[in-house]
Amino acid sequence: MKKLFSLLLVLLTIFFSFAACRSGNNGNNVISGNNTVNNNSATNNNINNTSENSINEESSANIISGNNTDNSSNQIPIGRVAKMYPLLPYGGRFVIMEDGSLWTWSGNNSPEFIMNNVIEMYFGTSDTRDYSLAITSDGGLWSWGQNNPYGQLGDGTTEDRLIPSKILDNVIHVSTLDSRTMAITADGGLWAWGNNDNGALGDGTTIHRHSPVKIMDNVTYVITYGRRWAGRAMAITNDGSLWAWGVNNDGYLGDGTESIRFSPVLIMENVNNIFLEWGTSFAITGDGALWAWGTSYGSTPVQVIPLR
Repeated sequence: MKKLFSLLLVLLTIFFSFAACRSGNNGNNVISGNNTVNNNSATNNNINNTSENSINEESSANIISGNNTDNSSNQIPIGRVAKMYPLLPYGGRFVIMEDGSLWTWSGNNSPEFIMNNVIEMYFGTSDTRDYSLAITSDGGLWSWGQNNPYGQLGDGTTEDRLIPSKILDNVIHVSTLDSRTMAITADGGLWAWGNNDNGALGDGTTIHRHSPVKIMDNVTYVITYGRRWAGRAMAITNDGSLWAWGVNNDGYLGDGTESIRFSPVLIMENVNNIFLEWGTSFAITGDGALWAWGTSYGSTPVQVIPLR
């Protein structure tokens, strides 16, 4: 009986020792398993980071090397940059890629895609009324940004637009400043919209225009200048005639008066180019002569640099 009891005690001892060993091994496996999962997670993170870095480096390499693709489905622009518009007063910068895609960003944030087929951009700023315009390859003029209170986007409303809205077709040139815009179409038509204080649009009224209105025909170049309460504009027609309208303090317009002109008035002939400053206007005629009028020069054009 004692021998049987001793044998039973030995068997129980062996059983509990074996159970303790298995429990210890399971504990080690659980701890080791947790480490393995964590290590795998860290490894996965490293793989993800490596993949992201590789993608970013590849994208940067593509930008530098100039590989061109359709950017509309990309999260960043890839390819050659055709044009850049540096930081604007309201904090944004823009690039047109060689494929015509338009992107914008501020600070060191990633560029955001706006639209395709863009060939040129224009910007208007007026205190807090900031807006953008773009001409596409088919001559479409698009606008977006702040539109209140003058309807400076030209979309028929005064509602701000977060995405581009089409305004005109067949546009070849734009001049915009301080909540008013003027555009020339391929047929020579001059169109204007936005702020019309003191007749700055040239439509014969002082009514702010929310949609484009026709001003004159046969125009090859136009420029608008001045703050919204002191705006003026000048246009050259295909026969070289120079026309002006808007505020006329100090004879800004060059028509021999200081009267506001609500519609275009003829200033001079044979003009190739014009340049506007605050209060002063300049013109270069076909013979190369430089003419000036306005502040310090008077209300009619005077030749500034004599010809030989």
